[in-house]
Amino acid sequence: MINQEIEKLGLVDKPVTVVTDQFLTKSVEEANFQHHLFRNTGAKNLTYKNCDFSYCVFERAYFHGCNFINCKFVGARFTECNFRGATFDGCEFEYAVFSSTLISHKELLKNLPAWPNVKRELLRGLRINAERTGDAEAAKIFVREELSASREHLQKAREAKERYYAQKYKGFTKKIAVYLDSFWTWLDWHLWGHGEYPGRLIRTISIGLVAAALYRLYADQEVSGATSLTHVMSMFLAYFRDVCYAFLGVVPESFPIALASVLSLFRYVVLGLFISVLYKRLARR
Repeated sequence: MINQEIEKLGLVDKPVTVVTDQFLTKSVEEANFQHHLFRNTGAKNLTYKNCDFSYCVFERAYFHGCNFINCKFVGARFTECNFRGATFDGCEFEYAVFSSTLISHKELLKNLPAWPNVKRELLRGLRINAERTGDAEAAKIFVREELSASREHLQKAREAKERYYAQKYKGFTKKIAVYLDSFWTWLDWHLWGHGEYPGRLIRTISIGLVAAALYRLYADQEVSGATSLTHVMSMFLAYFRDVCYAFLGVVPESFPIALASVLSLFRYVVLGLFISVLYKRLARR
């Protein structure tokens, strides 16, 4: 009974060619290697041009210094491979998967897919691969590019100008979900740069403290049209100093309790974000 059900699927044998324990010695051009399995295969300083490696599996393959020009690696899987010194020009890596594979992040960044959602998924896998191989610099670059692709994807989803996005995110519920994701992504990016840009966190702290000082300057109503600019700046600096003290937990006398509470909450939020940034950086070492 089970065999009959399987037969209904219309199964066709897939031509899989296994290349194992071989060392390649010739450059190749205009060749189709789809569904090949390269296991314990090596090559050095060879050139592969206009070749199709789609849906191939590379296991413990070694392609040192090889040049891949206009090659397709769509849906390919790379496991424990070494592409040290290899270059890629105009290659396609859509839906490719890398695991414990040594490969130049600069070369891969030159060959990213055009679609932001596919690019994001590929970059996520590359980031995990870089973390497994201990390449902290590449992992940091991949995560930044991944977040950039995610923002681009959400922008295209909001605009829905392209056919794919217009169909996929059609309907009120899906549009609301996209706008909510976009808002939180925007907030996360501008507050602390997704934890990848500490300078943005410093900027957020500075803006918050300046805003609190301006609020005190406005709330005290001691500034009028006749007040000189020098006096206004002097008052602002005094308020800014008090705000900084309150932010650090040293609340000056006669400081508004409500504002002190807000600054205290702001301090704990910023401290939590700072610890998260520090943890990310130390975890990649």
